[in-house]
Amino acid sequence: MTTERERVLSSTESVCPVCLARLDAQRVQIDDEVYLVKTCPDHGTFRTIVWRGSSPAFADWARPKIPSHPAHPFTPVNQGCPFDCGLCPDHRQQTCTALIEVTHLQFDGVDDEIMQTIRGVRQLERKRAAIAHCAEADLGVVLVPVLVPGVNTHGLGAIIDFALEHFPTVRGVHFQPVTYLGRFPQPPANDDRMTIPEVIRLIEAQTGGRLRVENFTTSGCENALCSLHGNFVVMPDGSLRPWINQQQNTSCCTPQPAALGAEKTRQFVAQHWSAPPASSGMIALDSIGGSASGGTNSGPAFGEWDTFLARTKTHTFCISGMAFQDAWNLDLERLRDCCIHTVSPDGRIIPFCAYNLTDQSGRALYRGQSLVTEASL
Repeated sequence: MTTERERVLSSTESVCPVCLARLDAQRVQIDDEVYLVKTCPDHGTFRTIVWRGSSPAFADWARPKIPSHPAHPFTPVNQGCPFDCGLCPDHRQQTCTALIEVTHLQFDGVDDEIMQTIRGVRQLERKRAAIAHCAEADLGVVLVPVLVPGVNTHGLGAIIDFALEHFPTVRGVHFQPVTYLGRFPQPPANDDRMTIPEVIRLIEAQTGGRLRVENFTTSGCENALCSLHGNFVVMPDGSLRPWINQQQNTSCCTPQPAALGAEKTRQFVAQHWSAPPASSGMIALDSIGGSASGGTNSGPAFGEWDTFLARTKTHTFCISGMAFQDAWNLDLERLRDCCIHTVSPDGRIIPFCAYNLTDQSGRALYRGQSLVTEASL
């Protein structure tokens, strides 16, 4: 049930966090906040924040896509999403990134107290050493902080500065708002969640406006409500310049082919998340006399265009983020658009959020489950 202040924006499907039964769901707006609302006949109504704030606005961020179904689905449609992953013929996006788990090397902050709180161990010096070893081995690094409200959300700017201090080995930062997977006796409160627009606004505030809200857009690969993305060039003085005004150069009305978005994303990751070749001329910031925290993010002056264009091929830096889903905020429309897939031990390709999904008691839908076991349930 909705109140007079509430407006239903659209309908989708989700699951019950207690029993994982598939449910009808609605995206409901209250002022400048958007919630996913669903009701299980056995376990009641769940209302979870998915968008908080109007800069950027929910309506401006969401973008339609033309689906691209798997060319060779591995599993048939029997029970419907999210129970037939493999991929099944109803999935609407190709694989952009296939994950084979070795070890998830997070970088949650530049303070050991943060790592102690989130990970239970102080690891800052080990992570510094790992980055140094990657530099020696010519391996590119992207820092992946998990953002937990009240724990490390004050430190986004510091993480970005740390990344720039270790450029070009560190090629970017990929923020991930905390996702609630595993056993939870009490459901996570909405105050325990961080949404995409909040991440973008914190980046602007904590970089002193050097990076701005309008520098970010969504990826063309996954569902628009899943991610944020900003491409920058590291200039000789250490400042960042955006490639484009991201939001003004992305159509929010014309559907884009999902296959094209996947291909562009694969090319971008291959080109810009890898280590730079030795012949590229990339050099550390401390050898070019610049400060990683200096400068503004307005476009380069006319005399800088040659430098800017040359450095788009050698000095790129990406700031991105992914809002993964759990049983409380799972939107099956977003899940069917997923392009980040996990390769399960039995060979299936499973969307990341489905693979890691658990109910409130910690029971997994896919992780640790074999195809034979699932078929026998």
